[in-house]
Amino acid sequence: MKTKEQIANDINATEDISRTIVLSAREADAFVEGMIYDNRGQAESWTVDGEYNSADDFRNTNTVDVNLVCENVPCHLVDYEDEEECSVLGCDGCEAEDEAIVAASTKMIVDDVADYREEGLNFIVVYLKVA
Repeated sequence: MKTKEQIANDINATEDISRTIVLSAREADAFVEGMIYDNRGQAESWTVDGEYNSADDFRNTNTVDVNLVCENVPCHLVDYEDEEECSVLGCDGCEAEDEAIVAASTKMIVDDVADYREEGLNFIVVYLKVA
């Protein structure tokens, strides 16, 4: 059976992708222009053409939603008809989540950060570009 990383390395598309993570304010503040995005050496699941969805309650001031966005990323679009692939990725029974798997070797650099916390919203958008 394949691993998530092996599936991610089977590149079948180049897409505009996004994902939302929840971090502490200190961790969110660490995103600065020019830094390399840390994928922790692991293949990651992103969404294709996704819109920003809050992963957190905006009233929680201890955490910040971080919406990561990157254009033209080489990735593997999940084949929801491939039972083995879905089993490995944990998406059995899904029909179309627009999931893209990005290989651990893909390097992205922070291009810009838009911070909406001063506007009373508890999120930032981090614009990445493929290195």
